[in-house]
Amino acid sequence: MGRPVLTCPGPPASQRCPLLRGAGCTKFGRAHGIVFKLDLGRGEHRAILRRYRQLARPDVPIRVLVAPADTERYAELLQDVECWSHEPNVADLDGFAAEVEAIEVLARAGFDVEVLAAPARPGTAHRRGANGDAAPHHGGLRDPR
Repeated sequence: MGRPVLTCPGPPASQRCPLLRGAGCTKFGRAHGIVFKLDLGRGEHRAILRRYRQLARPDVPIRVLVAPADTERYAELLQDVECWSHEPNVADLDGFAAEVEAIEVLARAGFDVEVLAAPARPGTAHRRGANGDAAPHHGGLRDPR
């Protein structure tokens, strides 16, 4: 798949994330997929995830590493991202990379692709919809013809 992996440890405690300052971020702008591992207990980190959701193109998948207890606490914030409740293993990361690659192939073929929340799978945090049911997968794909 050959994509470079860029990492960002988040802002130092003494600084705000450039996305929250309205300054933009080169790494975010180049992202084809985002794995988010910041502390959702910190308000600024929740704000960063909200900005990711607001600014990311609809074809950019976002995965959030989250403690199982935080899935309920921050259910609204996490409703349209896929959550991992464990450190991602090679299979998780390979699957994520394959999803990113598939989205790019479909986009080059002229399909409009939108990535929304995927259903909870074994090893992932369970999310609930507004009515308490498991959140459904709503990956969107529109035929260009």
